[in-house]
Amino acid sequence: MFDTGYLTVARLRGAPIRFHWSAPLGAVLFGGLAFVPGFWLGFLVLILSHELGHATLVSRRGLRTFSVDVHGFGGVCRYDGAATERDRAVIAWGGVLAQLLVLALTFAAVLALGEPQSAFGFDLVSALTRTNLILIGLNLLPFRPLDGAQAWRVFRRGGGSGRRERKPRGPRKEAPRRSAGPRSEDADEVVDSVRRALRDAAKDARKGDIRGGNGES
Repeated sequence: MFDTGYLTVARLRGAPIRFHWSAPLGAVLFGGLAFVPGFWLGFLVLILSHELGHATLVSRRGLRTFSVDVHGFGGVCRYDGAATERDRAVIAWGGVLAQLLVLALTFAAVLALGEPQSAFGFDLVSALTRTNLILIGLNLLPFRPLDGAQAWRVFRRGGGSGRRERKPRGPRKEAPRRSAGPRSEDADEVVDSVRRALRDAAKDARKGDIRGGNGES
């Protein structure tokens, strides 16, 4: 769908910014089929700003924008690269943030210049404020293909943080206690050996005395 029929109007870091022939028809439909050129212009500005917001965060995440397209059902920012789940969630916020910037600039312009006096200006300001807020709310709904389906994942705990979970440690095993001196069984054996050695020595000494008394002269 929308593979052909695009008109390239500018380029962003080499990526074409394109309008599909159905884009004006989409503006007319969203304008209630009324003759409101100010609304039509504001609507297309919002769609383009939304997709440029995505493209800006695509670049911030180190990825490459392939094209920025505006068509009858909204728009799309095409990009390529090894995007992580967190990258996609961050990029999803780009469109809404760009719309909020447009909202803030419009309010600042109205405060500085006053309320628009023409029907065209009134419809333009209405599109950049009231319609803008409605589109922001719709885009943040957590359903595909809306941005909210991906954007809210950026707030998940541990999502893409790279932290390793610590394994719970079991009860600490006590090392077997060791005494400083020899065991009592070893000491008794040593004492018995010494006693046997002394008895044997005493017997040898008595035999020697007897042989010595009866010895040859």
